Amino acid sequence: MDDHSQRLTQSTRNVRAAAERVERDVGEEAVALHAAHALRNVEAALHALSRACYVAGRSIIPPAAVHESVSARYARAAANWPGPMPPSHEQQAYLLTVLHDAGAALHAAADRTARASDVLGSIASPPDVQQDRRPAA
Repeated sequence: MDDHSQRLTQSTRNVRAAAERVERDVGEEAVALHAAHALRNVEAALHALSRACYVAGRSIIPPAAVHESVSARYARAAANWPGPMPPSHEQQAYLLTVLHDAGAALHAAADRTARASDVLGSIASPPDVQQDRRPAA
């Protein structure tokens, strides 16, 4: 495994470990009211992961030149394929499709997370702020 592969593997392990820590931490009653801010960071992470899917597609199968056909694009990607057996044009199209779908799903998840953060922030604020909002008796 080269340096780039090791760095990518370590980065994705760190993302997973961080996500698992967030999962544990937001379940603690003491921090539940502060989850809205945490969800904003989750939203940003989901947007970054969404972009990573799109970037992966472009790095695996580089975009076409201005007047290049899709077939020529796939042929160029196959010629530069790092492995011993390049994928077929159909496999390349499918790969781009599933990476795009993953990126879109992560983007949608980020949008829903932002909405959850907005709603949570509007109804659940730290106890000292909630006391100020209560009507006088």
